Amino acid sequence: DKGPGDIRFVRTLLDLRCRYPGQVFIILGNRDINKLRFYAELQPGAAPLDTLPWDRNSKSLAEWCKEHQVQDTPVNRLRWMLDFMGCQKTTFKTRKRELALLSATRTATDEDVFKSFRESVDPNGKDPWMLTLLRVGQLALVLGDTLFVHAGFHEGAMEKVPGRLNVDGCRNDIKQWVQDLNSWKDAQLDDFVEQAEWRKDSKGGRKRGAEDLILYGTPGYPENATVVYFNPFKDGNPQPLAPIVEDYLQKNGIKRVMSGHQPHGQSPTVVRHPRSGLLTITADTSYSHLTAEKIFNEANCRGSV
Repeated sequence: DKGPGDIRFVRTLLDLRCRYPGQVFIILGNRDINKLRFYAELQPGAAPLDTLPWDRNSKSLAEWCKEHQVQDTPVNRLRWMLDFMGCQKTTFKTRKRELALLSATRTATDEDVFKSFRESVDPNGKDPWMLTLLRVGQLALVLGDTLFVHAGFHEGAMEKVPGRLNVDGCRNDIKQWVQDLNSWKDAQLDDFVEQAEWRKDSKGGRKRGAEDLILYGTPGYPENATVVYFNPFKDGNPQPLAPIVEDYLQKNGIKRVMSGHQPHGQSPTVVRHPRSGLLTITADTSYSHLTAEKIFNEANCRGSV
């Protein structure tokens, strides 16, 4: 959601995954998972979320509308959501332009943008391309001696699978943990397909399918036991893994941990652990100006410097 080609990019990934299933793997991140919010939160007549605990700088819909001097309409509600989802401030504009490029009439309306975001995760839609990406993507992956996760592997998330966080001791089997974590993700998506809209819960509140998966991709997840939202840096500086994590990975034959998530510069950050030779590589180099023009930036969609 940083550049002008979200739809085409995801469809290209899905095509590559379909053609080369043993060579192309997709690791899911927070800004993939949070797109599940669109279906319930943009359903007609739905009350907005009171708070967004994952964004300390978020504003309520009423505050946002007052600040921007607009009414609470479906389109403006989408704009409000995008402002506090980790997306670019330009995401609405770039999606509108892409829809126009894909249209036979070379035009697109604000309402088309609204429909595009909601229909991308509509379980009953003709082409829920974002939901398909979430289906084929994984929260964690082991290929040979390399572990891939979105944000990082750390003690708080080690061997943790939602729904069984209080298991005594570790199984010391990283491949089984990966399998269990991805199976949980799939079950959450099954729940979403069954009930994508809001429903009342036993406490008088409301809940939707995949609610726990959505939370898993936020900084508000209990005990930070997530590999999707984590900052491996301290004061902007890379840190070695805790010894217990290093030992666990070594015992499981893991020699490299690949992650992204935390923008930090022009090139990947590599940390070598002298005791075991383990490498952790953080490769998100996509830091960009949130409000800079992205449509005509020929370099890398980062916007003006």
